[in-house]
Parts: sequence; C-alpha cells; structure tokens
Amino acid sequence: MGVKDALPEVHALGLRNPWRCSFDRKTGDFWIGDVGQNMWEEINAVPKGKAGAMNFGWRLREGAVETPTKDVGGAKPKRNFDPVYVYKHGTSAVEGLSVTGGYVYRGKLIKELSGRYIFGDYQNPRIWSFVLKGGKAVDFMDHTSVLQPQDGRINLISSFAEDADGELYIVDHTGSVYRIVEK
Repeated sequence: MGVKDALPEVHALGLRNPWRCSFDRKTGDFWIGDVGQNMWEEINAVPKGKAGAMNFGWRLREGAVETPTKDVGGAKPKRNFDPVYVYKHGTSAVEGLSVTGGYVYRGKLIKELSGRYIFGDYQNPRIWSFVLKGGKAVDFMDHTSVLQPQDGRINLISSFAEDADGELYIVDHTGSVYRIVEK
C-alpha cells in the first residue's frame, strides 16, 4: 500500500483544540492535551486497543461538565470518553489557561519521574505530573520550581519532546529547548 492508497480515518471526535499528543512507549496508551474554552483544560488518556470513534464530548461538554453556554451544553454523547484529569482556568499553582500535553516519562536519568505523565500550561508556565491508576489521575505533583534552568526561567511551554532513550525535553516558545537532567 502506498501513500496514494491511504485514507485518513476518524479516530476520535469531540476534542476542542488538541495541543500535543503522545504515545506511552511502554504501554502504547494514547495521551491528548486538549485546550479548553471557558473554564477547563483537560488531559485524555486512551488505553491501547480502546481507540476508534470515541467522542470526548466537546462542544456539549468542557472537561467533565456540561458547557455552560446557553443552548450548547448537554449530556454525555454516545461513546463518550471522559478526561482523566481536568484543571480550572486561573493563575494559581494548580490552575492554568492553555494546556500543553506531554509524555509519560520512560527515561532512565530521573527514577522518581518514571511512569509519570509530565505536562504543562502555556500561559501560566507550570510543569506538573501525575500517575494514572485505574483510569484516574493520582499523586499530582508540581515540578515548576525544580525544573527551571539555572540561569533563567521557562516562560511559554509550547511543547514537550522525548529522545530515543525516553529522556524528556521542554520547548519554550521564546526559543529555548531544555533537557530534563538530574541536578
């Protein structure tokens, strides 16, 4: 089969603005950071083998609740798939304004990050992580202060990346790429 014979298929519906997706290199799970609209940012995790015509609910829903706009919100759609983590809009240490999806850390350099989903917020430049257990985010941690460069600050987290060894990088929209290493 060549490119001329390939057709895209609908893999998922109901995402507002998926901003950075990744696959867990160990489990094959599919992770999606989805930028919210009015009040909520969300992280979705799709277990390997569960994909296909899933509906994440947007525009009827924002995060895990009905969209508050009059005549827009509604019940969960057929084949709805709830986010594993949501956070409210704001500028506190647990809030943000525009999620940047990340990666499940599978590198070897920083043992305490192993198996944690690392993600951030673009406008409230925070770096967080959690562990997924039973389809739910647990053990939430804020790594913002620990993961700042020695001479500067990460300002606008536009992306994350990983290398062939599973080591993690943070991409700052201001032009720098930072590799996470042990101090």
